[in-house]
Amino acid sequence: MKIRPSGSIRTAGRWRTVAILLPIGLPLGIGCGQAFAQEQAFRVVPSVRLTETVTDNVGLNGATGGQSSGSGKSESDWITLISPSLRMEARGGRLQGALNVGVNSSLYANDSSRNQNTLSLLGAGKLEVLEKQAFIDVKSSISRQLVSVLGPRPADQVTGTSNQAEVRNFNVSPYVVGRFSDSGTMELRYTSDMTETDSATVGRSVRQVWTASATDPRVTGRLGWAFSFSDSQVSSQSLRDTKQQSARFTGIVSIDPQLQLRLIAGSEANNLNSIDTTRNFISGIGLDWTPSPITRVGATFEDRFFGPGYLISAENRQAHSSFRFSFSKDVSSISQSLFSGVTLYDLLMLQYAAQYPDVNARDSFVRNLIATQAPGVGNPVVGAQAVLTNGLFLDRRVQLGMNFSGARNSLSLMTYRSERTSLVDRRFALTGDLSSGATVKDLGASISANHQLTPATSATLALSATRSTREDPTATVPHVSTRTRMVSTGLTTTFSRKLNASLMLRNSQGSGSADYKENAIVGSVFLQF
Repeated sequence: MKIRPSGSIRTAGRWRTVAILLPIGLPLGIGCGQAFAQEQAFRVVPSVRLTETVTDNVGLNGATGGQSSGSGKSESDWITLISPSLRMEARGGRLQGALNVGVNSSLYANDSSRNQNTLSLLGAGKLEVLEKQAFIDVKSSISRQLVSVLGPRPADQVTGTSNQAEVRNFNVSPYVVGRFSDSGTMELRYTSDMTETDSATVGRSVRQVWTASATDPRVTGRLGWAFSFSDSQVSSQSLRDTKQQSARFTGIVSIDPQLQLRLIAGSEANNLNSIDTTRNFISGIGLDWTPSPITRVGATFEDRFFGPGYLISAENRQAHSSFRFSFSKDVSSISQSLFSGVTLYDLLMLQYAAQYPDVNARDSFVRNLIATQAPGVGNPVVGAQAVLTNGLFLDRRVQLGMNFSGARNSLSLMTYRSERTSLVDRRFALTGDLSSGATVKDLGASISANHQLTPATSATLALSATRSTREDPTATVPHVSTRTRMVSTGLTTTFSRKLNASLMLRNSQGSGSADYKENAIVGSVFLQF
């Protein structure tokens, strides 16, 4: 059966251009108006990072030619990575947002055929088109992700490049909001989300969603209601189009100002398991508990077409610590899973929310803190455990993140477990690790500690470990697993407010389907202009 790209795929390029240019162009174009210019603050910060990596296994190959981790023996190399970047920030006025764009040029001393130039990008912005009524949200990212969780896990983007793919995600979401009665709100939103990679196993996909919602939590003081409707379609170059619709009505009971109970009823329809659309009834309960301004707990349980669905979340922030936990089971896609993992960036953004109420100022502070205290973590935002695959899948995930900061010490802990299963019927199998009928389980944890030796120099120790398995009864090898471990330690010195340098030692190991060992010395200099 030949599957043709849909019209949504052909128009994705226009949305991609908008998603890249909007965070850049809006402050420049709109700022031409005198009234707007008086309110809008726009800042451009260029920087460059020079990184030298000496490794004894640049391809993360098995020492004797491991079967999954490479076809040849381990090879040493000296890699130079030059990373100029530009950060643009817009604050105040009608535009809020930031855009980071850079180029990573890697040069290999022993094998110039590996040389490459890659683009890195992360942007998010909100434009207020009509005052307090119409807005446009824009998000865009270009990052490096694992092609397969069963292969070697590189610690950076210059080693183990055969198991890395460039993932480009662009999201444009215009919406309007309004109010009714004394406490009612409503919203109508359209979202176009495009994801593509440079991997031959995963084609471009476009997700388009219409949502409408209205709520009035205080109709009679203690009683309220909410209604939501969603219509989504996912189009892919290699799969048939999938569609989902859902409608929910929620009754809200306020036990007290801190505690709300929810009763949920609705219906949903989709064509995930067959070409024909099937309909199912939704029923569920939920609660929202806010015992203090710094602590939030929420839980939702629903009976869905795939069985029990749920989301349990909790977070707490203190002056010197932050905590975030979630346990969920729901339908997901590659674009959603890219940002679903808890990262050090998330924990620090939560911890410093009170100290830096402005999200852009907080973002700048957190990024600088990570650059000086946790160099080498890569993109601090896009660090989730994404699975590169077309279409939709069922993701059952639990994750926990904690961060503690003292006068001279800081400690962060992140752990997760994810179990993903294909939702699309076997006639239209997914690609990558999640082929039809396959279940991919991913378990990982990382801990990092930082100690301030002097006001300008700090020492860092980081450990991480993962275990990934793929179970597919229809495959030749029904059970495949991989274990990885990485230890790194080093020093970071700040020479001035805009210049710092670090020297790190690293040891990585993998066993199972990816059998390899690697030792590396990494030196880095970061200069902000």
